[in-house]
Amino acid sequence: MDNTQDATDSSYRIGAVERLTGIPAVTIRMWERRYGAVEPERSAGNGRLYSRVQVARLTMLKRLVDAGHAISTVAALSDGELSRRIGDLPDFRPALDGPLAACVIGSGLQGRWPESPQDGEAFLLADYPDIATALAATGESVDALVVDLLLIGPRSIGELTRLRAHFSATVVIAIYHFAPSEQLAALHRAGFHTVSAPLRVAELQQMLPALLGATPQAESGEDSLVEWLGEPPPARRFTAAELAETVALARTVQCECPEHLSQLITKLAAFEAYSQDCESRTPADAVVHTVLHQASAQARRLMEDALQYLITHELADAAAAERANNG
Repeated sequence: MDNTQDATDSSYRIGAVERLTGIPAVTIRMWERRYGAVEPERSAGNGRLYSRVQVARLTMLKRLVDAGHAISTVAALSDGELSRRIGDLPDFRPALDGPLAACVIGSGLQGRWPESPQDGEAFLLADYPDIATALAATGESVDALVVDLLLIGPRSIGELTRLRAHFSATVVIAIYHFAPSEQLAALHRAGFHTVSAPLRVAELQQMLPALLGATPQAESGEDSLVEWLGEPPPARRFTAAELAETVALARTVQCECPEHLSQLITKLAAFEAYSQDCESRTPADAVVHTVLHQASAQARRLMEDALQYLITHELADAAAAERANNG
């Protein structure tokens, strides 16, 4: 079956609707057959054809189902009632008025951006070839950030989190070609939207108004844990020998704080190595172990900074005397 947009601008085949809404085609058919959620037209070949209004309705239904509503309780509601219920959700964000500023990173979007966008349509504010170039540029605030990840992996959450903050983006859409279901679920929990490739500009224009009206938020504490995932852990500041020397020096001034800090740093470094080598049975396990590895590395660096501060402000005189004696 041809899953591209139909010849008429307002009709989409089920494959395109699946990409636009994130609802599997089998679920769309079940919602139609069992609950009468939408009633698509039929093409000459008896294929389903969905209008823009129906795509928007399916998007609203998915938003409510994702929020915990049973499809049986919302499928028969009017579009207006669906919109009101979405507005009552705790993470609801009202749609923005006027044209929407979009930034595209590494995306192979097909089609042309409108030169004079209408309200609710997006104009292209910036286009970057890759994530590194985008993060190096001055981050302008955008309504929609579209990122072509090709393959969604353990680093993707961290990369998208930093991009969202860099561009103050209201909506972040990740386009992917391949992705494990566990990692897709992790992105959704972190408040990102995902769409399987290819994605046309016309399809993106259709998605944005509904997404801006009901943007999921990251689960509590998620951003603080995943923001390091896309970057290397900080390097060790002290070797084992340097830690031992610091402890010995601190004993000359009868201060036990460096010894306690050294023990914490050593234990954190050990757990850092352990979490990196821990066996991952699934992609979800790999994400968890990466979070633990990065979190322990950040904690270790924080303790190293504290030890360095202590050395500078408390042990400097003792270190100078030690050097004089050895000289």
